Parts: sequence; C-alpha cells; structure tokens
Amino acid sequence: MPRYNVEALIDLLPSLGEALRRRGLKVGTGQLVTAARILHSYSVLVNRSYIDEDEVSLVLASTLALKPQQLQLLLNEVKGLMVSAKLDANARRIRDEIDENLRKLGLKPGDRVVKKRVLSGPRRRERVAAYLLLRKAGVIRGPRGRERVVGEAEISLISKRIASMGYESIGEALEEAPTWSEDDSMLRAEAKLDVKGDLGSLESRRLLSLGKAAMRKGDSRLLKAVAEELGKRILRGERIDGEEVIPILRRAGSLSIAHERILIASDPALVRDLPVGGREIAEIASGLGWERGGELVAKALRIMDAGEARRLIEGLDPSLLWAVRRHPFKGVEGALLDAATKAARGLYEALKFAETGEPGRADMAKDLALRAIEDARRIDAAYSLGPLSSSSIESLASTALAIVEALETGGGNAEHLASTLRRLGPTRSLQVLRGLYARVGGEERELIVRATASLLYRFAAREGLRLLPRNETSLSPPGRLEVRRTIYRLGRLATDPLVFRRRLKSRRISLALDVSGSMLDHSMWALTIAVLFSSNIERLTLFSSEPRILEGPFTATELARTLLSVRFAGYTDIASALRAAAGRGTKRIVLVSDLKQTIEPGDPVDVASQLVRRGYKLLAIVPPGHDSATRTRMEEVGALVRVAYTPREAAREVLRSLLR
Repeated sequence: MPRYNVEALIDLLPSLGEALRRRGLKVGTGQLVTAARILHSYSVLVNRSYIDEDEVSLVLASTLALKPQQLQLLLNEVKGLMVSAKLDANARRIRDEIDENLRKLGLKPGDRVVKKRVLSGPRRRERVAAYLLLRKAGVIRGPRGRERVVGEAEISLISKRIASMGYESIGEALEEAPTWSEDDSMLRAEAKLDVKGDLGSLESRRLLSLGKAAMRKGDSRLLKAVAEELGKRILRGERIDGEEVIPILRRAGSLSIAHERILIASDPALVRDLPVGGREIAEIASGLGWERGGELVAKALRIMDAGEARRLIEGLDPSLLWAVRRHPFKGVEGALLDAATKAARGLYEALKFAETGEPGRADMAKDLALRAIEDARRIDAAYSLGPLSSSSIESLASTALAIVEALETGGGNAEHLASTLRRLGPTRSLQVLRGLYARVGGEERELIVRATASLLYRFAAREGLRLLPRNETSLSPPGRLEVRRTIYRLGRLATDPLVFRRRLKSRRISLALDVSGSMLDHSMWALTIAVLFSSNIERLTLFSSEPRILEGPFTATELARTLLSVRFAGYTDIASALRAAAGRGTKRIVLVSDLKQTIEPGDPVDVASQLVRRGYKLLAIVPPGHDSATRTRMEEVGALVRVAYTPREAAREVLRSLLR
C-alpha cells in the first residue's frame, strides 16, 4: 500500500484543490486549511512522518466533504501530484549536480571543451570524474577534439529525462547504463578512479597499453589491477602477447608458475624470458605434442646450462629431441645427445613419410636412423644421460626403421608394428597406422583395425583412464544385501553393519568432435577415450565443414576403424554439428572444438542457447587457442566450458562427463 510523507502532502494541498475544482468538485480554501491542520495533528498523534493511503482518504474525504464515489478520483489526483512533485525535486537535484560538475571544470552551457586544459592542473581526479560523468550523461557531446557542453534547454531536458526514469542522481543512473568506452576506461584508470569492472571491458591490447603506461608512471595501484585482469585472462586460455605481458606481471609480482606454463605452451620462444626449470620444461613439452614440444625443447637447450639441461633430459621423452641443434653438453654426454637427436629426427621423418607418402622422407628417416645406431654403438653401454643410453637410442632408431619398412611393404605383421609403436603417444602411433591403413585393403585392414583398438585401450589404461565401475557398495539401501561383508562388520561390532551392493547405470553422451586440421591432437585423444568407453557413446558427430553422424552404441573396433579413416582437414561449422549431435536419446552433449566458426551463416552460441533451453547439458572442451569471445557467450547461455591445456586433459574431461 502506498505511503505519503505528511509534510510533502500538506505542501501539495493547494495544487490538489485546484485539480479537484477542474474535475467539477467544490473545494474551498478553508477546507484545505482544515485538512492541513488535521494531517499535521494526525501525524503527531500517531508519531509518524508518513501516513498510508487509507489514512489519506479518511482525513481528506471527511474535511473536503467528498462522496464515497469520489474517493478514487481523490486518490488518483494525490498519486499524480506526488509523483510530479518527486520528479520535479529529482530533476532540480540532478540539474544542481550537473551545474556543480560544470563548475569543477570551469565550463558553462554552450562552451567548447578543450580536454587538455580541462583535465590538467590541481585536483585532477575530481576533474576527470566530472568530465566522464558529464560525457556519459550526454551533457558533453561531440567527437574527440571537438567536444562542447550542450545548451541550457538541453541540460534541463537531460535532467527531466533522468528523473523520469526514477533516478535521483546522475551517478545512480549511470551505474545501470551501458559500459564505459575504451578511451573513458583508460582515462578513469589513469586518473586512479574506481577501475574495478572497467578493466574487464577493455580489449587485451588496450590492457597491455595501460599496463605499460602504469609502469612508466610508477603507478603500482593501477599496475596491480591491470596485472590481475591479465592474469585471469591467461588462466582462462585467452591468447595474449607473451613478450608484452611478462614484464607487466613480473613488475606487479603476479607472475605465477601457472602463468609461466600457459604462456610457454602458447609460445615456446618465451622460454628465454621466463625462469622455468628443466623439469617444468619437460612436463610442458610432454603436453604440447610432438611438433611444438620438440621446438620448446630445442629452444630451452640452446640457453640452459648443463645442470638445468640434465634435469630437462631426465624427465623427457627422447623422441622430443628431434629439433635440437645446439646444447651445453660435451664429451660422452654430448655424443649421447647427438646420437639421440639423430634417432629422434629419423623417427620424425618416418612419421612425416606416413603422413605425406613422400619417398624422400623415407630415405632421410633410414639414413638418420642407421647413423644414430652406428654412433650409439661407439659409446660405452655403461654411460647414460637420464633416459638416454646406447640401447635406448638403438631402440628409438629401430622404431623409425620398422615404421618405414611397414609402410614401404604395405603391411607386414600389424600386431608386431602396434607393439613397436606402443612407446609412442596415441597421435603419433595413429599417424603411422592411418598411413598404413590407407595403403592396404581387405584382411590386412581388419588386422590393423584390431591392432589399433588394442593399442588405444593400452594407451588409455596407461594414463589411468580405467573402465567405469559397474557396481558400488553402500551402507544404506537400495541394493542387494552383501552377506559376507555384513557378517564381517557384525563381527567387528560396527555401528552400521549392513552393506548393500547396487548396479550403476553408466551415463550415455553424444560426442561431437572437431576434425579440422587445427584440432588433430585434442580430437584424437577424445576418440581414444571414446574407444575405451565405446558403449557409452550414443552418437558420434565428426565435423569440419559438414557433420558426419554415426549412431551408437559402438564397439571398440568400430571406433578404431572410424579413427583410422577420418581426415583432419577443412573449415569448421560448429552450429550445424551441435544440431546434428542433439538427436533423440541422451540429453548430454560433449563438444571438443576450438569454437572458431569459419563457415557463414551460423552462430554456435545461438544453437547452444536453444539446446540448453530444451534441457540439454552441453560441455565444451576447448584448447588454449580457442575463441575466447565465443567461449564467454557460450558460458552466458548456460553451457559448461573447460579448457584442456593438453590432449590428456581433453580425454579426462570426456571421462568426467560420463561420471557427472
């Protein structure tokens, strides 16, 4: 029920009498005076500065001698006058606020705004705040460099417009207005105003510029705020220029190990600017894949001393040494590393031969592998450098020779080849098997498919990705009573001796995999985990420019055959893929993609929003180089987005979606 301030109501009585007379009612001045006295006395009697609508109608109806059917007319007029009076008061308050801010800037209505003059001199923070407030309210208008204060009439109109929206001040109105422009946010931050929230609206390149300005001026408060925002964006997986962001984070004291790892993963060349140890480099390189991991190792060994380089080698897969050209080792250790580099390079060329079929690659792989074996045999078997020894180097070179031989002869013993490839990661092993699968046919293809399924299962198990549990035990029903364990607990006088066993219902998902060229590693790992939990995949959608739909449930060999035949290339249409993945059956969709829609028209966020409204649970697994703007929009519409910094993490996120 509306309440009215008694003093404000008394002030409105003359206007109320005039309004009622225009409506044809006879209201005298004496009656209005009596109403004012009664209202004041009533307020004192009840000890309140306000009265309710019922009390207003009771007092005024009796003093103004109104009939019952005229009460609603009275209340309507009171409401209208009170609202009008409040608007007038708010408009006057807002106009006074505008005039006060203009005085701070030394401006009058119609004056030209010379920004350099206005924002310089004493009390700069207050002047910047006043300028930004007036500009955002529309009192100062015009393009940068030609701004003017609007005229008297326009200022009055702005005051009334803001008041009519229910606001009592410009500040209150602008809190809910659209965000500040980039230039205004920069100005607010540089003037040490409240930058919380403003920095989030800036692009990363503007944040970097602001951070550099803060370092030049020695503004630690602004630098810390900028570094905090940049650090959050790095952890979210947004691509930011590492060479520019590292000095800002370092000066602000915000550079953490997590930031260092992500930055190096996005640009291996940054290893020269970050104090990361050999063991950390080995861990990062292992998660980057063979191409970029090898580049990182080569850059790190070029600048490391022998101690740190030894720690790097100790935790490294020797096949990642393929790109090494310079290193700090000499003597026997240097000879070992040189031989290992030749063997790793031979393996690299063998895999490129599997991918491209170029004969020159095969010749180079054999030459490098044979030279590596020859060099390794000259070294005493007792010497080692971490995992490097003459025997491990020969094994690596022999793997390269076996791959070339299998590809050149068109098959051979598929199971033996799969056993040879077991020490490589899934992506590299499948690179060979896919090349071999394309060269053979008939029964030999089926042998490769079965060998691939077995190999992928071993990879998944080696990474700790076990089968989903079929049963679970509980101390409370429902479930079947577990007699032996119950008797055992009874003998131990347990408080809750009864043990029940119930069968778990494993979740089913629709898996949509981006098979464009940029997603090779992550999608390959997702398919690897799909082989392990093939019965849980209800629908598999492989997409690049067009979606290819495979209905489940699948067997491990069916998924292995799909993996061997799929081609990772082309543009990306995520919107169509999400529509295709949302068929009948499960309401859980797992999307593995970098969220870069390269085919128009089509907006994956619109499709995701529709699916979420229809009750689908959508999980998107993205690599660090994903489209951060699309990711933010996906999260806003209700999708769950997880960044996987390594292919292994992508596989684990698929597994978690089966357990949620």
